[in-house]
Amino acid sequence: MTTTVMVLNGVDTIGGNVVAFETQTARVIMDFGINFAPADSQPDDLLSNGVLPALPDLFTDIAGDKQTAIFISHLHLDHMGH
Repeated sequence: MTTTVMVLNGVDTIGGNVVAFETQTARVIMDFGINFAPADSQPDDLLSNGVLPALPDLFTDIAGDKQTAIFISHLHLDHMGH
């Protein structure tokens, strides 16, 4: 089984780091982080502006083909949002 590691956010910022570990059937997303977006922002806008990582099946009603878990390593705001 192959596992792919993708850094989805936080490479060029301090905080808000998001990493996904994926196989053909499942993924674990680690540390969803702060997105610094206004509370009334819509997911589609945040996706198109790059504020949310490109995982649209997490933010829409469209079902993906993978089981997904979100793992929070610790409770700092830059790892778990607000």
